[in-house]
Amino acid sequence: MDAENLLQKSLILHEQVLGSSHPETLRSMDNLAWAWSKQRKLVEAEFLARETLMGREQALGFNHPDTLLSMNNLSVILIEEKGSVEEAEIFCKASLVVQLRLQSPDHPDVLESQSIFVGILYGQGNHEDAEQQFRLVL
Repeated sequence: MDAENLLQKSLILHEQVLGSSHPETLRSMDNLAWAWSKQRKLVEAEFLARETLMGREQALGFNHPDTLLSMNNLSVILIEEKGSVEEAEIFCKASLVVQLRLQSPDHPDVLESQSIFVGILYGQGNHEDAEQQFRLVL
């Protein structure tokens, strides 16, 4: 059985046993969405990533680290799927702002969000701002 099938089976079991809004079910959804994105099943990945983000916002709240992770994952998927840099920037910035409010600037989650944001800025051709943000990550 390949990883995708295991992740799908895990999601089904989590939904059956714990319900669709349980944090572990939402983690399974996020894992499957990420796996799909790496397999270039980007339409499916985006759909599931959006579902995961909505579920985490409702179950855990906007400021929860898992919700912020979902925002970052959706940002990356949006860029990979349709080059939707503007929408990706909205999610990434929102995540980064909250993370900077709740965590130190050198926290791994903050650094990951900043790294994604640098990629977004660079993708928009905003090389000067990308370089400035990159220096913050270093």
